[in-house]
Amino acid sequence: MLWVALTVACDLAMQKARVAGIGWAGARGGNHAGPAALYVWPQAAAGMIGICAAVGSANHVAPWGGTDLLPGTNPIAISAPLGGTDPFVLDMATTVAAVGKI
Repeated sequence: MLWVALTVACDLAMQKARVAGIGWAGARGGNHAGPAALYVWPQAAAGMIGICAAVGSANHVAPWGGTDLLPGTNPIAISAPLGGTDPFVLDMATTVAAVGKI
């Protein structure tokens, strides 16, 4: 149910940004929350830039060509309004696969 906490964090960060010009909120102690784009799309829709980053401490994967599980997936998503109906949205992991198992 981390997606509930991240949805609340997203809303809180947007409220802070409306008041101060920038807003940040975090969540901890969770696990997989689905696509990070879910938590940056609302900012673009509101005319803001959105950034969502996570440290994948439990979902380790082997680096390319390796067999030892080393880095986490560390997903990141960024969004920005483009003035049209569809915003720019980048949602990616910093590894070849979002979750890897050997």
